[in-house]
Formats: sequence, structure tokens, C-alpha cells
Amino acid sequence: MKKSFLTLTGIILATVLSAQNWQTYLVYSGSAKSTGVVLDQQKRPHVFFYSPQTFGQHTNHSYWDGTAWVNEIFDGGAIIHNDGPSAALDSEGKIHVSYFNGDMKLAYAVYDGQWQTEIVDTEDETGDWCTLRLDSADNPHIAYSKSGPYLSRYAKKVNGTWEIFQLPGSGAYGVNMLLDDDGKIHISDSQAGIGIRYSTFDGQNWNHETGVAPASNYNSLTLDLTERPHVTYYLATGGNFDLFISIKEGKSWPTYLVDHGIQQSKRGWDNHLITDDNGIIHVFYLAHNEQQVRHAWGQNAEWETEVVDYVGDYNAGIEVTKDGNNLYTSYYDEDTQQIRLSALAGDFTPPHDLSAEVIDDDIYLQYEHVSRYSLVVPSFYRIYRNGENIAQVNGNIFTFTDVDPEPGIYEYYVTAVFNQTNESEPSNIVTVYFNLTVTDPWFSPEPGNFTDSVLVEIHSETPGAVLHYTLDGTDPDENSPIYNEPVFIDTTTTVKARGFLTGWEPSGIISGEYIITYSVGINHKDMVARNLRSSPNPFSGLIKIEFVIGETDFTIIEILNLEGKKIIDLYSGISAAGVNTVYWNGNDAAGVPQAAGTYICRLKTHTFSEEVSLILMR
Repeated sequence: MKKSFLTLTGIILATVLSAQNWQTYLVYSGSAKSTGVVLDQQKRPHVFFYSPQTFGQHTNHSYWDGTAWVNEIFDGGAIIHNDGPSAALDSEGKIHVSYFNGDMKLAYAVYDGQWQTEIVDTEDETGDWCTLRLDSADNPHIAYSKSGPYLSRYAKKVNGTWEIFQLPGSGAYGVNMLLDDDGKIHISDSQAGIGIRYSTFDGQNWNHETGVAPASNYNSLTLDLTERPHVTYYLATGGNFDLFISIKEGKSWPTYLVDHGIQQSKRGWDNHLITDDNGIIHVFYLAHNEQQVRHAWGQNAEWETEVVDYVGDYNAGIEVTKDGNNLYTSYYDEDTQQIRLSALAGDFTPPHDLSAEVIDDDIYLQYEHVSRYSLVVPSFYRIYRNGENIAQVNGNIFTFTDVDPEPGIYEYYVTAVFNQTNESEPSNIVTVYFNLTVTDPWFSPEPGNFTDSVLVEIHSETPGAVLHYTLDGTDPDENSPIYNEPVFIDTTTTVKARGFLTGWEPSGIISGEYIITYSVGINHKDMVARNLRSSPNPFSGLIKIEFVIGETDFTIIEILNLEGKKIIDLYSGISAAGVNTVYWNGNDAAGVPQAAGTYICRLKTHTFSEEVSLILMR
């Protein structure tokens, strides 16, 4: 599996620690137990934990406000074992928390501008190992343990009322819960002397599978993308202290080794499971003899492992949450008395809204990068020009100036680089035409003396250039007529032209004088300009036929074969002075396609007749 990691550089915290590829942050300093973590709508982490104070224990809340960690106490708290509080975010962005309060009862709180708290289960020592989940209607569901006889319980709140269920059997602890897409409840717990139990509840009926794995104090539950349950657990057998996973396959639960430990490396305490959006299973757990928070990821029998951070011996209180493929884990270090948060990313947000502006002889770039992960900024940005990385920019800077580049056409984009090595997708691409000038246009035929009217073509060597022209001696600008067909000149005229293209400097103004001097004794108004043209020629589909007359006249355009037989009259009627256009599709007057070969196009007026050959291809 390809891995990439979340980078939290660029934001100053009280203490920043690094463990391999993880970015680890100090959330709270002081004695604490257990953690829960959730992301708010701005993807800012909120960490909940129990903290002993002078006058007893409290339930604390620390959150990242965009610049610093803020800590508050919102209720009393208690500790018996190693799990809880548990938090979830509803569809309106409100945070819900379940926890073991100062009276050692299961409590529930929701933040709607201030914390609203209530007792869920009024019996003593209820609320240890609690897990909170919200259904699609934002109703809270909590699975938890009652200490003493160690009973597993489940509570749900509907229409303002809590309903409590007690699972059968005693000696159960290590309770975990999930809701699937249909709102079905899934619970795993560990029964002393029996093993791990897996239970489901569809709102009406319970189903219990016992002994799905050996007995263990520590277990966790997740569903894969097909909603197949996976249970991890820590098992001490002989000299081995291993982390295993069992996966439901029909009526059986095949078991796989995730991480092997011996007496000197006990691996698997306080394990917590989560499934990312790619279907990869992740396990976070404590190797207490090695003083490590570890991470394993994989599927079935294929697992990779790594160290996330180094902590004290016991009671790390690990919890995990996600945003897509981006993982956040909270935990406690007993040695340093610190609550920490570590983050790992599986995808990255690219920069966006890249724009470019030419200022003097430089190209000024500006872009935005609002990461989906509010704690996360890149190590730096890479600036690309025509596919080549030309610069690196600090992760807190959103501009770049390309100083005095050579004239040319440049495509720019920007990427964000996380953790020094992991590069995002490119931003949008912007194209800059820098210090480019449209080439001067030219005329065909060249200006000069003519004894007849003439069709003047205007050309440019710059692809895409728009040519504007004038015939009245004024200089052309972008409001002048656009050249799109030959210009008919029948009297002495000065033609001026200039090329324009967005982002380019316009061309120079080109001027040419066409002097028309007709032959003695010929009235040019009665004369047909001898210019009968066709294109494309040869042709296979449609041919364009252009002709020019000096003044409005009756004209006939006809097609004949080489034997002189008429195929079709293309046009018969009055034509205006100047350029006229007709088309032939290669069919006769009845619409029958004609055979490939050479045909004659004939133009006739009152005073003139002209012919041109057409080559039809099939």
C-alpha cells in the first residue's frame, strides 16, 4: 500500500514532536487518563480526556482554534479502566460526548453554544469503556460497561428519552460499538473466561455470537466497506504477547496475526480500529514494554507496522478518528504527563485559484490554499513553468514573481509539498503570453498599379491573430472591420491592416495603396472582374465557388461535363457588385451524385463569360 503523511508544519504550537513520518503535537500538559478525539466541521481536532485535579477528577476538552490549543473543564470525571470519553459530530456541527462522570455514572453532553450535560444511567459505576455513535437522525447511541459484575450495556436516546438494554452474561468489559449504514448496532465486548462476543441489534432483535476470539481485556471493532465486522484483540499466550484480528466470514471468524510480541515487546494493549475510505484497516495500539504507540495497516493476513510515538509504560488511552483517508490519533504519555495528537494523511489538498499578471517585465503569480485539514499547512509550494519546477516557496507564502523571463508562452501551475516529500496534485493551470508581439500582416497581391479591379487578401504568420483593416486612410484598431474574406477593390484605395491577439502586443500598422487604372475605352462598371475561383479543388464533399462583378448584374453559374452537357444550374439571378459565393455538392439537378472526374464551372453575365475546371473525387 502506498502511504503518504499529513504535515502540520507552519503552525507554532507549544511543543512539536516527530515520530517517523507522523506529525505529533502537544495538546495538554498535566496528569490525565484516557482520550477521545473528533474533528469539527472545519476539520479542527477536539480531544477529550479525564484529568485529576486538586479536588478530584474532571472531564476536559482541548481543541485547536486555528492558532493554539484551548483547554476547558466541562464536568467531573472518573477513571476505573482505560477507555473513554467518546465523541461524535452531528449533521449540524454539534459535538456530542459520552463519559464516566465524577459520580461514576454514564453521562452525556452536547455543545450548542454551551455544554448541556445529563446522566444516562443512574446506577453506580456505569459508564466505563463507553463508545458514542450518532445515527442518521443525530440520535445518540452509547455502549458501555457497568463495573463490579462487569455488565455490558447499550443506551439509545429517541424523542428525548433514554432506553437502556443490558446484554446477557456477566464478566464483560472492553465494550465497543458501531452503527452501519442501515442504523444497525454492532457491539464487541470481552467476557471473562469465554472470549470476545459480537452482538448486533436491529432495533427489535438482538443476536449474540460468543467466543469469536479468545478472552482479552482489550478489543476493538470496525466494519470494512462491505460492512463485514473485524475485531482486534490482545492475547498473552506463553511467552507471546500478540495483536490479532478476527474477521467474520459467514458463520466463522478466521484469525490473523497483526503484530507479534514477546515478553520484552508486548504489543496490542489498548487497541483501536478504524477503516479508511480506501477500505484499508488501521489499528492503533500500545506496546507498553517498548513504550510505543504503534500503527498497523493492511487487510486479512497482510499487515505493515510502524511506531507513531514513544510514550510511557501503561494506560495510553488511545483513540482514533478520520477524515477520509486522513487519520488522527490521540493518546497520553504517562512519563511526560502529556496528551498528544498525531496526524497522518492519505490525500492532500492542492493549491487553487492560481492567477497571473504581467507587471512591467515580470510575471506575478498568486494562489490560494485552504487545506481541508485546518492544522495542516505544506512544508513549501513548488512553482512550475512549462512543466519544469522553477522555484520553491515557503508554506505560508501565496505569491511568486517570475522575474524578467524571456518573451514566450508560459503555462504555470503550483503544487503543495507536505512533510518535505509528499506532493499534491497540481493547481489550475494559467497561460501567460509574455512580451509577445503579433507579426506584421502582409497583402496578396502586393500593393501597386492594376488595370482592373482586384481582390486583396490579408495574411498573418501569428496563429489565432485577428486582423482588422480600414479603406478610408485611418489607422485600424480593434473596433475596425475584421478581415474574414478577400477585400474587393475597384477604385484606387489605401488599405491599412493590423493584427491583434489577446495577451500579445499588436502588430505594426501595414499600409498599401492599390492604384486602379482601367484600359482606355472600357467602362469598368460594365466589366466583369475576371476572377472565378473555387476551393477546395480537387474536392469530395462541397466546393466553394466565388466570382466578382463590377456592378449589380444578372448572372448564371452552371456546371457542365467535359462533353459540354449541362449538369446543373447552381445560380441564375441578380448578383450584387463585389464578391458573390455559391456552392456545389457534386450532384446533378435531380440530386444524383456524379462520377469522379473533371467538370466545368461557367460564369455568364450580359457582357462576359468565364470558365474554371473543377475536379470531383469520390
